[in-house]
Amino acid sequence: MLSPRRSESCPGLVTHVLDALARGTVERGPHLRVFEARIAGLVQGRRRFPPDARATSSGLEAMAALLSALRVPAGARVVVPAYGHGGLVPFLRQLGYRVATVDVGEDHPFPTPALLDRACTPDTRCVVVSHLFGRAADIPALAVVARARGAVLIEDGGYALGARLAAEPVGSLADGATFRFDAGGAVHAFGGGIAIALESEAARRLPLFTDVPPSSAGEVLTRVLAEATGEAARTDLLRRLLAPILGSEPVRPLVDWLDGAVRLNPPEGPVRGLSNLQARLGLAALDDLPRRIEHRQGVARGLLGALGLQATGLALDAPDRWVPSDVVVRVPPGRDGSVMVRHLRKAGIVADHGAALADDAGALAGEERPGARSWLRRAIRLPGPAIQDAAEADRACAALQAFRGRLAI
Repeated sequence: MLSPRRSESCPGLVTHVLDALARGTVERGPHLRVFEARIAGLVQGRRRFPPDARATSSGLEAMAALLSALRVPAGARVVVPAYGHGGLVPFLRQLGYRVATVDVGEDHPFPTPALLDRACTPDTRCVVVSHLFGRAADIPALAVVARARGAVLIEDGGYALGARLAAEPVGSLADGATFRFDAGGAVHAFGGGIAIALESEAARRLPLFTDVPPSSAGEVLTRVLAEATGEAARTDLLRRLLAPILGSEPVRPLVDWLDGAVRLNPPEGPVRGLSNLQARLGLAALDDLPRRIEHRQGVARGLLGALGLQATGLALDAPDRWVPSDVVVRVPPGRDGSVMVRHLRKAGIVADHGAALADDAGALAGEERPGARSWLRRAIRLPGPAIQDAAEADRACAALQAFRGRLAI
């Protein structure tokens, strides 16, 4: 079942691409440093000066750059949440780190301070906590535990740029942060990521953009074209025309596989910088960011409202503001979300599991991680908040009303 469009379209995409080609600024140009400065300003928070930021060609490459800047040596023990993005653990292991997992809470998909304290050992040098679904983890409380254990804390911001916790911007709450700019986020730069170092010493160790080569012009243009074509195929009209074919039993497994094919794959080779064209497209998204956040919150409120649910973080002025990349709900305790996913799909609603277990190492060591496994069993991801077509959003809300009272946040 082909999902709705995952990101807002880029204003003037064709013009940006053609102009970059004409000027020879696809790979390098003036927009990259401006983009980095804009992101740093967004996460400045109460600091007197903006932190330093370096844009890379992927979110995982940004993580590698930040780990190096924070002097987390290879071989060190790194703790990550047991529930979240499945590509983070193999990536960290590829870099030579010893990875351990920490369980998440029953009420929210993040570690609690008590759980983190139990997971940290004397040789833990770093803790990575991921913000999920546009919601922010309680980084300040977790940072107290990590620092007491002698570890640095990194916010894996994902798509949560613009989110807030206690009125402070996500990305300003730990020792460093990373964000991603591929399809799914409000700032869509057709791939890429950014590493943010909040202390001057670590910032000086981030790779200079002059020392980090970007992807080639051919690679950048291929990626932009492929993603733009894929997103166009997700528009309401094309999806309705293709539905009889894509929804047929012989084809559906292949479509489901292709629809979920984007993974956090470990990058090969050294860290690469973000291309100038992608930075230019990211700047266009930043110019439109307040409207994009408001739109995503509005769609999420509508989907949750159809289920009889509310979330206080879905308002622009909320001190704990969500920037939803997904709308995630749960079946009651003891139920299996897979059954509900099938019911939702039969009703014409694109639904899938909320996330994945980050690693099974904890279970293999006899640590069951019950909170993470509960979220894996119960969480369901509904159509993305980036839905642009009002009629499509209305149809989704109408179909969800049949499930009112059967799901919870």
